[in-house]
Amino acid sequence: MTKLSEIIKDGADLTFVSDQNQSIFKSVSLVYPEAHHGACLVHIRKNVKGKYGKKSGLPAIVWQAGNMFRLKDFNNVCERIKKKNKGCWQYLEEIVVANWSRVHFTGERYNLMSSYIAESLNNALLPARGSPVVALLEFIREKLARWFESRRKKISRSVGDIPIAVERELLKRFKGGLGISVLAVRRWDFEVGAKDGELFLVSLEQQTCTCLEFQKIRIPCAHAMATAHDRDLEFRALVGEMHKLRMWSPTVQESILPVRDPSEVDVPENIRVLFLMSPKTGRPPKLRIHSVGEYEGNNKSKQPNKCGRCGGLGHNRVTCTNPLG
Repeated sequence: MTKLSEIIKDGADLTFVSDQNQSIFKSVSLVYPEAHHGACLVHIRKNVKGKYGKKSGLPAIVWQAGNMFRLKDFNNVCERIKKKNKGCWQYLEEIVVANWSRVHFTGERYNLMSSYIAESLNNALLPARGSPVVALLEFIREKLARWFESRRKKISRSVGDIPIAVERELLKRFKGGLGISVLAVRRWDFEVGAKDGELFLVSLEQQTCTCLEFQKIRIPCAHAMATAHDRDLEFRALVGEMHKLRMWSPTVQESILPVRDPSEVDVPENIRVLFLMSPKTGRPPKLRIHSVGEYEGNNKSKQPNKCGRCGGLGHNRVTCTNPLG
């Protein structure tokens, strides 16, 4: 984490998203005291599923609560959780509501409610995780080089400054805004009547909506899309800078060069004379060790082993010491 701080500077506009590993939370608070730190909502949903089961309906409700934008909507969903299972709500309070709910989070998470970006990278590197360090680094270098080139090609084929994924979101919100009534209250402020009768106030100048989705995600919500369509405005002009190609394009423009032949590298003498011994440890596990409070699988009790030699429980045929016959 200290090395990371040499590249990414601390600031109130920085947000970390991780699982509930206490060592990560402690490290972030020490190295990045000004940054915000949120918990991965996907991990929490899995934990709820492991503790209370999928059929309880709680995982879906917890996911819905965590993604709410408005406090009153969040409170309504939380009441459903409490009615279904008070123990589940106590568990969610113990891991601090502000860490996993969008409405109580003090930083900016935009649409990133999970740490699946890191999980996806870990999964991509899984085939080489048991390899020697040099081979592992070369695998990572080749993987990143292919990804960077793929993204450069995709950017070069893009038309305009809006990524295809954001274009899809705009289209989905545009469809959601069809049939919504729009009434101008000032030049750039509009009263929008949703299909369920609820009223929202949209400001195209401030790029805000009282549903809070517009300013939280920085992509126009269905209400903002309806007002822009009513005024024949370009939807893409309402997209935040952090979603545009000119913001992301520089991140993949640098080259990832291959490692030079050791015979061509001028190694300093103080490094050349070092004699490093490998640590006396076993092969590291390929699967992540679950943090405290994390639950894997379902809530069914684990069945004891059954011996194939004597038929007894609690051991296998290799460790069996029971006499036969």
